[in-house]
Amino acid sequence: MQYTMSTNGIPPQPSSHPAEAGGPWARRSMAAKVISLVLGTLIIAAALLLGIDVIRQPWMWNHYIEVPAPPRDISQQEILLREKLNNYEKSAEDLKSLVSLLLGLSSLYALSLGVASYFGVQEAKDRADETISGLTRLEVNARTNVQDYERRLEKQTEEVEKRIETEVLNVHRQFPLFRDMQESIQKIGNNLGQFVPDGDFGRDVFQKIDVKQRVMIEYFESSVAAFEFFDLQPFEKDVSRVYVMLGSYYSHKYAREATENRSDSKKNPPPDPADLERATLYLNRAHDVLPKSIAPLNELGYLYVIVMSQNEKAVDFLKTSLELQANQQRARHLMAIIEHTRGTEELSKGNSANAIPRFLESLKLLDYAIDKCTRWQATREHPRYGRALLYNRACALARLAELGIETVTYATRAMDDLEFVFPTGQEPEEQRVSDFRNDVKDTGDLCILLGIAATRKRLGALIREVLPSTLTDQSVCQ
Repeated sequence: MQYTMSTNGIPPQPSSHPAEAGGPWARRSMAAKVISLVLGTLIIAAALLLGIDVIRQPWMWNHYIEVPAPPRDISQQEILLREKLNNYEKSAEDLKSLVSLLLGLSSLYALSLGVASYFGVQEAKDRADETISGLTRLEVNARTNVQDYERRLEKQTEEVEKRIETEVLNVHRQFPLFRDMQESIQKIGNNLGQFVPDGDFGRDVFQKIDVKQRVMIEYFESSVAAFEFFDLQPFEKDVSRVYVMLGSYYSHKYAREATENRSDSKKNPPPDPADLERATLYLNRAHDVLPKSIAPLNELGYLYVIVMSQNEKAVDFLKTSLELQANQQRARHLMAIIEHTRGTEELSKGNSANAIPRFLESLKLLDYAIDKCTRWQATREHPRYGRALLYNRACALARLAELGIETVTYATRAMDDLEFVFPTGQEPEEQRVSDFRNDVKDTGDLCILLGIAATRKRLGALIREVLPSTLTDQSVCQ
Protein backbone atom coordinates (compact mmCIF):
# COMPACT_ATOMS: atom_id res chain seq x y z
CA MET A 1 0.00 0.00 0.00
CA GLN A 2 1.31 3.46 -0.88
CA TYR A 3 1.53 6.24 1.73
CA THR A 4 1.45 10.01 1.39
CA MET A 5 4.30 11.99 2.90
CA SER A 6 3.55 13.91 6.17
CA THR A 7 5.15 17.28 7.00
CA ASN A 8 3.94 17.81 10.56
CA GLY A 9 5.59 14.90 12.35
CA ILE A 10 2.57 12.59 12.07
CA PRO A 11 3.32 9.18 10.54
CA PRO A 12 2.30 8.82 6.84
CA GLN A 13 -1.27 7.78 6.20
CA PRO A 14 -2.59 5.28 3.60
CA SER A 15 -3.50 6.83 0.24
CA SER A 16 -7.19 6.67 -0.63
CA HIS A 17 -6.93 7.70 -4.32
CA PRO A 18 -8.63 5.07 -6.56
CA ALA A 19 -5.84 5.10 -9.13
CA GLU A 20 -3.24 4.31 -6.50
CA ALA A 21 -5.09 1.34 -5.03
CA GLY A 22 -4.07 -2.07 -6.35
CA GLY A 23 -3.73 -5.76 -5.61
CA PRO A 24 -4.67 -9.14 -6.98
CA TRP A 25 -8.21 -9.06 -5.61
CA ALA A 26 -8.74 -5.61 -7.06
CA ARG A 27 -7.62 -6.75 -10.53
CA ARG A 28 -9.82 -9.84 -10.37
CA SER A 29 -12.76 -7.77 -9.26
CA MET A 30 -12.22 -5.42 -12.20
CA ALA A 31 -12.10 -8.34 -14.68
CA ALA A 32 -15.28 -9.83 -13.23
CA LYS A 33 -17.00 -6.49 -13.61
CA VAL A 34 -15.95 -6.25 -17.26
CA ILE A 35 -17.24 -9.79 -17.94
CA SER A 36 -20.52 -8.95 -16.23
CA LEU A 37 -20.84 -5.85 -18.40
CA VAL A 38 -20.25 -7.84 -21.61
CA LEU A 39 -22.69 -10.59 -20.59
CA GLY A 40 -25.27 -8.00 -19.66
CA THR A 41 -24.92 -6.40 -23.06
CA LEU A 42 -25.34 -9.80 -24.80
CA ILE A 43 -28.43 -10.58 -22.70
CA ILE A 44 -29.99 -7.30 -23.71
CA ALA A 45 -29.21 -7.97 -27.40
CA ALA A 46 -30.62 -11.51 -27.22
CA ALA A 47 -33.75 -10.25 -25.53
CA LEU A 48 -34.22 -7.66 -28.30
CA LEU A 49 -33.80 -10.33 -30.99
CA LEU A 50 -36.26 -12.61 -29.24
CA GLY A 51 -38.78 -9.82 -28.97
CA ILE A 52 -38.41 -8.91 -32.64
CA ASP A 53 -38.77 -12.53 -33.70
CA VAL A 54 -41.87 -13.02 -31.56
CA ILE A 55 -43.45 -9.95 -33.17
CA ARG A 56 -42.35 -11.07 -36.69
CA GLN A 57 -43.65 -14.67 -36.49
CA PRO A 58 -47.40 -14.00 -36.91
CA TRP A 59 -46.73 -11.90 -39.92
CA MET A 60 -44.50 -14.56 -41.50
CA TRP A 61 -46.93 -17.40 -40.76
CA ASN A 62 -49.62 -15.63 -42.69
CA HIS A 63 -47.39 -15.42 -45.77
CA TYR A 64 -45.81 -18.87 -45.91
CA ILE A 65 -48.37 -20.27 -48.39
CA GLU A 66 -50.89 -18.34 -50.34
CA VAL A 67 -53.82 -20.36 -51.72
CA PRO A 68 -55.44 -18.37 -54.57
CA ALA A 69 -58.24 -20.90 -54.86
CA PRO A 70 -59.47 -23.97 -53.08
CA PRO A 71 -57.33 -27.03 -53.81
CA ARG A 72 -58.50 -29.26 -56.57
CA ASP A 73 -57.99 -32.49 -54.74
CA ILE A 74 -57.16 -34.00 -51.36
CA SER A 75 -53.50 -34.76 -52.14
CA GLN A 76 -52.80 -31.18 -52.97
CA GLN A 77 -54.41 -30.06 -49.70
CA GLU A 78 -52.29 -32.56 -47.77
CA ILE A 79 -49.11 -31.27 -49.39
CA LEU A 80 -49.96 -27.67 -48.54
CA LEU A 81 -50.86 -28.50 -44.98
CA ARG A 82 -47.66 -30.49 -44.44
CA GLU A 83 -45.54 -27.66 -45.83
CA LYS A 84 -47.25 -25.19 -43.52
CA LEU A 85 -46.68 -27.43 -40.47
CA ASN A 86 -43.01 -27.74 -41.36
CA ASN A 87 -42.73 -23.95 -41.44
CA TYR A 88 -44.44 -23.70 -38.02
CA GLU A 89 -42.08 -26.27 -36.58
CA LYS A 90 -39.05 -24.41 -37.92
CA SER A 91 -40.23 -21.12 -36.43
CA ALA A 92 -40.85 -22.80 -33.06
CA GLU A 93 -37.33 -24.26 -33.09
CA ASP A 94 -35.89 -20.81 -33.79
CA LEU A 95 -37.82 -19.33 -30.85
CA LYS A 96 -36.73 -22.19 -28.60
CA SER A 97 -33.08 -21.58 -29.53
CA LEU A 98 -33.38 -17.89 -28.78
CA VAL A 99 -35.00 -18.61 -25.40
CA SER A 100 -32.27 -21.12 -24.55
CA LEU A 101 -29.61 -18.60 -25.50
CA LEU A 102 -31.25 -15.96 -23.36
CA LEU A 103 -31.46 -18.32 -20.35
CA GLY A 104 -27.82 -19.32 -20.77
CA LEU A 105 -26.64 -15.76 -20.98
CA SER A 106 -28.71 -14.88 -17.90
CA SER A 107 -27.10 -17.71 -15.93
CA LEU A 108 -23.65 -16.60 -17.01
CA TYR A 109 -24.52 -13.00 -16.04
CA ALA A 110 -25.68 -14.08 -12.58
CA LEU A 111 -22.53 -16.11 -12.15
CA SER A 112 -20.37 -13.18 -13.20
CA LEU A 113 -22.19 -10.92 -10.73
CA GLY A 114 -21.51 -13.40 -7.93
CA VAL A 115 -17.86 -13.64 -8.87
CA ALA A 116 -17.60 -9.83 -9.05
CA SER A 117 -19.21 -9.54 -5.61
CA TYR A 118 -16.83 -12.11 -4.17
CA PHE A 119 -13.84 -10.31 -5.58
CA GLY A 120 -15.26 -6.99 -4.29
CA VAL A 121 -15.64 -8.39 -0.78
CA GLN A 122 -12.09 -9.71 -0.86
CA GLU A 123 -10.87 -6.34 -2.07
CA ALA A 124 -12.72 -4.59 0.77
CA LYS A 125 -11.26 -7.08 3.23
CA ASP A 126 -7.75 -6.41 1.92
CA ARG A 127 -8.25 -2.67 2.27
CA ALA A 128 -9.62 -3.10 5.79
CA ASP A 129 -6.61 -5.22 6.73
CA GLU A 130 -4.29 -2.61 5.29
CA THR A 131 -6.14 0.17 7.17
CA ILE A 132 -5.91 -1.75 10.45
CA SER A 133 -2.25 -2.33 9.83
CA GLY A 134 -1.77 1.37 9.20
CA LEU A 135 -3.67 2.28 12.37
CA THR A 136 -1.57 -0.19 14.34
CA ARG A 137 1.61 1.41 13.04
CA LEU A 138 0.12 4.83 13.83
CA GLU A 139 -0.68 3.70 17.41
CA VAL A 140 2.83 2.37 17.88
CA ASN A 141 4.32 5.61 16.56
CA ALA A 142 2.00 7.69 18.77
CA ARG A 143 2.90 5.66 21.86
CA THR A 144 6.56 6.06 21.07
CA ASN A 145 6.13 9.82 20.61
CA VAL A 146 4.23 10.12 23.91
CA GLN A 147 6.91 8.20 25.76
CA ASP A 148 9.58 10.40 24.24
CA TYR A 149 7.58 13.50 25.24
CA GLU A 150 7.15 12.24 28.83
CA ARG A 151 10.87 11.58 29.11
CA ARG A 152 11.65 15.07 27.81
CA LEU A 153 9.06 16.62 30.14
CA GLU A 154 10.42 14.73 33.13
CA LYS A 155 13.91 15.86 32.31
CA GLN A 156 12.78 19.47 31.89
CA THR A 157 10.83 19.29 35.18
CA GLU A 158 13.90 18.09 37.03
CA GLU A 159 15.94 20.89 35.51
CA VAL A 160 13.31 23.51 36.46
CA GLU A 161 13.07 22.17 40.04
CA LYS A 162 16.85 22.34 40.38
CA ARG A 163 16.83 25.91 39.11
CA ILE A 164 14.00 26.88 41.51
CA GLU A 165 15.82 25.27 44.41
CA THR A 166 18.96 27.17 43.50
CA GLU A 167 17.07 30.47 43.29
CA VAL A 168 15.36 29.84 46.64
CA LEU A 169 18.73 29.13 48.25
CA ASN A 170 20.09 32.36 46.77
CA VAL A 171 17.14 34.31 48.20
CA HIS A 172 17.60 32.68 51.61
CA ARG A 173 21.29 33.54 51.58
CA GLN A 174 20.57 37.18 50.77
CA PHE A 175 17.38 37.47 52.87
CA PRO A 176 17.50 34.94 55.76
CA LEU A 177 14.25 36.36 57.18
CA PHE A 178 12.25 34.73 54.36
CA ARG A 179 13.36 31.20 55.28
CA ASP A 180 10.33 29.09 56.32
CA MET A 181 8.29 32.23 56.94
CA GLN A 182 4.92 30.48 56.89
CA GLU A 183 6.14 27.81 59.33
CA SER A 184 7.43 30.57 61.60
CA ILE A 185 4.06 32.36 61.58
CA GLN A 186 2.27 29.10 62.33
CA LYS A 187 4.70 28.45 65.19
CA ILE A 188 3.89 31.87 66.66
CA GLY A 189 0.18 31.05 66.47
CA ASN A 190 0.64 27.65 68.09
CA ASN A 191 2.70 29.11 70.92
CA LEU A 192 0.14 31.82 71.57
CA GLY A 193 -2.57 29.16 71.49
CA GLN A 194 -1.09 27.67 74.66
CA PHE A 195 -2.23 30.70 76.66
CA VAL A 196 -4.86 32.54 74.65
CA PRO A 197 -8.43 31.49 73.68
CA ASP A 198 -8.42 30.06 70.17
CA GLY A 199 -11.96 28.77 69.53
CA ASP A 200 -11.39 28.20 65.82
CA PHE A 201 -8.58 25.78 66.60
CA GLY A 202 -10.07 23.93 69.55
CA ARG A 203 -8.92 25.79 72.68
CA ASP A 204 -11.83 27.93 73.86
CA VAL A 205 -11.34 28.51 77.60
CA PHE A 206 -9.59 31.68 78.72
CA GLN A 207 -7.57 31.14 81.87
CA LYS A 208 -5.95 33.72 84.09
CA ILE A 209 -2.50 34.56 82.77
CA ASP A 210 0.35 34.49 85.26
CA VAL A 211 3.51 36.59 84.99
CA LYS A 212 5.55 33.93 83.20
CA GLN A 213 2.87 33.33 80.60
CA ARG A 214 2.44 37.06 80.10
CA VAL A 215 6.17 37.41 79.38
CA MET A 216 5.93 34.62 76.79
CA ILE A 217 2.94 36.23 75.10
CA GLU A 218 4.72 39.59 74.92
CA TYR A 219 7.81 37.82 73.56
CA PHE A 220 5.89 36.33 70.64
CA GLU A 221 3.93 39.55 70.22
CA SER A 222 7.15 41.49 69.61
CA SER A 223 7.78 39.53 66.39
CA VAL A 224 4.33 40.34 65.02
CA ALA A 225 5.25 43.97 64.37
CA ALA A 226 7.50 42.76 61.54
CA PHE A 227 4.40 41.66 59.62
CA GLU A 228 3.86 45.28 58.56
CA PHE A 229 6.83 45.12 56.18
CA PHE A 230 5.64 42.13 54.12
CA ASP A 231 2.93 41.17 51.71
CA LEU A 232 0.78 39.01 53.97
CA GLN A 233 -1.55 37.61 51.32
CA PRO A 234 0.26 34.24 51.02
CA PHE A 235 0.00 33.81 54.81
CA GLU A 236 -3.31 35.61 55.41
CA LYS A 237 -5.02 32.81 57.36
CA ASP A 238 -2.12 32.23 59.74
CA VAL A 239 -1.46 35.95 60.22
CA SER A 240 -5.14 36.69 60.85
CA ARG A 241 -5.24 33.89 63.42
CA VAL A 242 -2.26 35.42 65.29
CA TYR A 243 -3.87 38.88 65.27
CA VAL A 244 -7.19 37.45 66.51
CA MET A 245 -5.52 35.64 69.42
CA LEU A 246 -3.61 38.74 70.47
CA GLY A 247 -6.76 40.87 70.26
CA SER A 248 -8.70 38.26 72.22
CA TYR A 249 -5.93 38.13 74.85
CA TYR A 250 -6.02 41.86 75.54
CA SER A 251 -9.82 41.92 75.42
CA HIS A 252 -10.16 39.12 78.01
CA LYS A 253 -7.28 40.49 80.06
CA TYR A 254 -9.03 43.85 80.42
CA ALA A 255 -12.40 42.19 81.21
CA ARG A 256 -10.93 39.96 83.94
CA GLU A 257 -8.93 42.77 85.56
CA ALA A 258 -11.99 45.02 85.50
CA THR A 259 -14.08 42.31 87.21
CA GLU A 260 -11.42 41.74 89.87
CA ASN A 261 -11.13 45.48 90.49
CA ARG A 262 -14.89 45.81 90.96
CA SER A 263 -14.92 42.98 93.48
CA ASP A 264 -12.00 44.35 95.49
CA SER A 265 -10.60 47.66 94.35
CA LYS A 266 -8.08 47.85 97.22
CA LYS A 267 -6.49 44.53 96.40
CA ASN A 268 -6.76 44.61 92.60
CA PRO A 269 -5.61 47.60 90.53
CA PRO A 270 -7.83 48.91 87.72
CA PRO A 271 -7.28 47.51 84.21
CA ASP A 272 -4.96 49.19 81.76
CA PRO A 273 -7.00 51.25 79.22
CA ALA A 274 -4.25 50.67 76.68
CA ASP A 275 -5.30 47.02 76.57
CA LEU A 276 -8.55 48.06 74.89
CA GLU A 277 -6.59 49.96 72.24
CA ARG A 278 -4.33 46.97 71.68
CA ALA A 279 -7.31 44.63 71.34
CA THR A 280 -9.01 46.97 68.88
CA LEU A 281 -5.81 47.37 66.85
CA TYR A 282 -5.12 43.64 66.53
CA LEU A 283 -8.70 42.67 65.75
CA ASN A 284 -9.03 45.33 63.06
CA ARG A 285 -5.73 44.20 61.54
CA ALA A 286 -7.02 40.61 61.54
CA HIS A 287 -10.16 41.74 59.71
CA ASP A 288 -8.12 43.76 57.17
CA VAL A 289 -5.86 40.80 56.41
CA LEU A 290 -8.72 38.28 56.04
CA PRO A 291 -12.02 40.15 55.41
CA LYS A 292 -14.05 36.96 54.79
CA SER A 293 -13.23 35.45 58.19
CA ILE A 294 -15.89 35.65 60.92
CA ALA A 295 -13.42 35.22 63.79
CA PRO A 296 -12.18 38.87 63.97
CA LEU A 297 -15.74 40.15 63.43
CA ASN A 298 -17.09 38.11 66.33
CA GLU A 299 -14.16 39.08 68.56
CA LEU A 300 -14.85 42.75 67.79
CA GLY A 301 -18.48 42.10 68.68
CA TYR A 302 -17.42 40.55 72.00
CA LEU A 303 -15.07 43.47 72.71
CA TYR A 304 -17.74 46.12 72.15
CA VAL A 305 -20.67 44.23 73.75
CA ILE A 306 -19.18 42.42 76.74
CA VAL A 307 -16.00 44.35 77.55
CA MET A 308 -16.69 47.97 76.52
CA SER A 309 -20.54 48.03 76.66
CA GLN A 310 -20.68 49.88 73.36
CA ASN A 311 -23.38 47.81 71.72
CA GLU A 312 -24.05 50.03 68.72
CA LYS A 313 -20.46 49.71 67.50
CA ALA A 314 -20.81 45.91 67.49
CA VAL A 315 -23.99 45.64 65.40
CA ASP A 316 -22.40 46.10 61.96
CA PHE A 317 -19.61 43.62 62.71
CA LEU A 318 -22.08 40.98 63.89
CA LYS A 319 -24.42 41.45 60.91
CA THR A 320 -21.49 41.06 58.54
CA SER A 321 -20.44 37.91 60.38
CA LEU A 322 -23.92 36.39 59.94
CA GLU A 323 -23.89 37.27 56.25
CA LEU A 324 -20.60 35.41 55.85
CA GLN A 325 -21.71 32.36 57.85
CA ALA A 326 -25.38 32.00 58.75
CA ASN A 327 -25.01 28.65 60.55
CA GLN A 328 -23.22 29.97 63.64
CA GLN A 329 -24.27 30.66 67.22
CA ARG A 330 -21.78 33.21 68.47
CA ALA A 331 -22.91 36.23 66.44
CA ARG A 332 -26.57 35.51 67.28
CA HIS A 333 -25.64 35.10 70.96
CA LEU A 334 -24.05 38.56 71.02
CA MET A 335 -26.94 40.08 69.03
CA ALA A 336 -29.37 38.57 71.57
CA ILE A 337 -27.40 40.23 74.41
CA ILE A 338 -27.66 43.58 72.60
CA GLU A 339 -31.44 43.21 72.20
CA HIS A 340 -31.80 42.13 75.84
CA THR A 341 -29.80 45.14 76.99
CA ARG A 342 -32.00 47.45 74.92
CA GLY A 343 -35.09 45.89 76.47
CA THR A 344 -33.68 46.35 79.99
CA GLU A 345 -32.96 50.01 79.23
CA GLU A 346 -36.54 50.52 78.09
CA LEU A 347 -37.80 48.93 81.32
CA SER A 348 -35.63 51.26 83.38
CA LYS A 349 -37.34 54.16 81.62
CA GLY A 350 -40.77 52.69 82.30
CA ASN A 351 -41.43 51.88 78.64
CA SER A 352 -42.76 48.33 78.96
CA ALA A 353 -44.41 48.40 75.51
CA ASN A 354 -41.06 49.22 73.90
CA ALA A 355 -39.25 46.59 75.94
CA ILE A 356 -41.42 43.63 74.85
CA PRO A 357 -40.26 43.61 71.16
CA ARG A 358 -36.63 43.72 72.30
CA PHE A 359 -36.98 40.70 74.58
CA LEU A 360 -38.97 38.85 71.91
CA GLU A 361 -36.21 39.49 69.37
CA SER A 362 -33.60 38.29 71.86
CA LEU A 363 -35.62 35.12 72.45
CA LYS A 364 -35.98 34.57 68.69
CA LEU A 365 -32.22 34.84 68.13
CA LEU A 366 -31.45 32.43 70.96
CA ASP A 367 -34.11 29.90 69.91
CA TYR A 368 -32.65 29.86 66.39
CA ALA A 369 -29.09 29.51 67.67
CA ILE A 370 -30.03 26.62 69.98
CA ASP A 371 -32.41 24.73 67.68
CA LYS A 372 -31.02 25.40 64.19
CA CYS A 373 -27.28 26.00 64.50
CA THR A 374 -24.68 23.35 65.33
CA ARG A 375 -21.53 25.49 65.29
CA TRP A 376 -20.47 28.08 67.80
CA GLN A 377 -18.15 29.72 65.31
CA ALA A 378 -15.80 27.62 63.17
CA THR A 379 -15.76 24.62 65.51
CA ARG A 380 -18.73 22.57 66.66
CA GLU A 381 -20.74 23.75 69.65
CA HIS A 382 -18.90 23.40 72.97
CA PRO A 383 -21.06 22.40 76.01
CA ARG A 384 -19.95 25.59 77.77
CA TYR A 385 -21.34 27.69 74.93
CA GLY A 386 -24.58 25.72 74.97
CA ARG A 387 -25.04 26.54 78.65
CA ALA A 388 -24.38 30.23 77.96
CA LEU A 389 -27.09 30.25 75.29
CA LEU A 390 -29.59 28.52 77.59
CA TYR A 391 -28.84 30.85 80.48
CA ASN A 392 -29.45 33.96 78.37
CA ARG A 393 -32.64 32.44 77.01
CA ALA A 394 -33.84 31.84 80.56
CA CYS A 395 -33.29 35.56 81.26
CA ALA A 396 -35.26 36.58 78.16
CA LEU A 397 -38.13 34.21 79.06
CA ALA A 398 -38.21 35.54 82.64
CA ARG A 399 -38.40 39.14 81.43
CA LEU A 400 -41.28 38.30 79.07
CA ALA A 401 -43.08 36.52 81.91
CA GLU A 402 -42.60 39.64 84.03
CA LEU A 403 -44.25 41.71 81.27
CA GLY A 404 -47.27 39.41 81.15
CA ILE A 405 -46.38 37.42 78.01
CA GLU A 406 -47.55 33.81 78.71
CA THR A 407 -46.35 34.28 82.28
CA VAL A 408 -46.60 30.71 83.62
CA THR A 409 -45.45 29.06 80.38
CA TYR A 410 -42.44 31.32 79.92
CA ALA A 411 -41.50 31.17 83.61
CA THR A 412 -41.59 27.36 83.53
CA ARG A 413 -39.43 27.27 80.38
CA ALA A 414 -36.96 29.63 82.06
CA MET A 415 -36.62 27.31 85.06
CA ASP A 416 -36.12 24.32 82.75
CA ASP A 417 -33.19 26.11 81.10
CA LEU A 418 -31.69 27.17 84.44
CA GLU A 419 -31.81 23.64 85.85
CA PHE A 420 -30.05 22.39 82.71
CA VAL A 421 -27.35 25.06 83.08
CA PHE A 422 -26.78 24.15 86.75
CA PRO A 423 -27.19 20.35 86.91
CA THR A 424 -27.38 18.83 90.36
CA GLY A 425 -24.09 17.52 91.68
CA GLN A 426 -21.83 19.31 89.17
CA GLU A 427 -19.48 22.21 89.84
CA PRO A 428 -20.97 25.30 88.14
CA GLU A 429 -18.88 27.53 85.90
CA GLU A 430 -17.43 30.67 87.41
CA GLN A 431 -18.98 33.00 84.82
CA ARG A 432 -22.45 31.43 85.12
CA VAL A 433 -22.31 31.68 88.94
CA SER A 434 -21.36 35.35 88.68
CA ASP A 435 -24.23 36.04 86.25
CA PHE A 436 -26.69 34.07 88.39
CA ARG A 437 -25.68 35.96 91.53
CA ASN A 438 -26.46 39.30 89.86
CA ASP A 439 -29.70 38.14 88.19
CA VAL A 440 -31.37 36.92 91.38
CA LYS A 441 -30.73 40.20 93.14
CA ASP A 442 -33.36 42.91 93.24
CA THR A 443 -34.26 44.16 89.70
CA GLY A 444 -32.33 41.23 88.20
CA ASP A 445 -33.59 39.28 85.18
CA LEU A 446 -34.69 36.24 87.21
CA CYS A 447 -36.44 37.96 90.14
CA ILE A 448 -39.91 37.41 88.69
CA LEU A 449 -39.47 33.64 89.00
CA LEU A 450 -39.58 33.94 92.82
CA GLY A 451 -42.93 35.71 92.53
CA ILE A 452 -44.63 33.00 90.46
CA ALA A 453 -46.04 30.01 92.31
CA ALA A 454 -45.07 27.53 89.60
CA THR A 455 -41.37 28.45 89.81
CA ARG A 456 -40.85 29.86 93.34
CA LYS A 457 -39.75 26.62 95.01
CA ARG A 458 -37.66 25.46 92.08
CA LEU A 459 -35.68 28.71 91.93
CA GLY A 460 -35.25 28.78 95.72
CA ALA A 461 -33.78 25.28 95.67
CA LEU A 462 -31.46 26.24 92.82
CA ILE A 463 -30.25 29.33 94.70
CA ARG A 464 -29.45 27.26 97.80
CA GLU A 465 -27.46 24.79 95.69
CA VAL A 466 -25.55 27.24 93.47
CA LEU A 467 -25.08 30.09 95.99
CA PRO A 468 -25.01 28.42 99.41
CA SER A 469 -22.56 30.75 101.13
CA THR A 470 -22.25 33.86 98.97
CA LEU A 471 -25.89 34.89 98.93
CA THR A 472 -28.24 35.26 101.89
CA ASP A 473 -31.99 35.15 101.72
CA GLN A 474 -32.10 38.89 102.55
CA SER A 475 -30.11 39.75 99.41
CA VAL A 476 -32.43 37.81 97.12
CA CYS A 477 -34.99 39.88 95.26
CA GLN A 478 -38.43 39.91 96.80
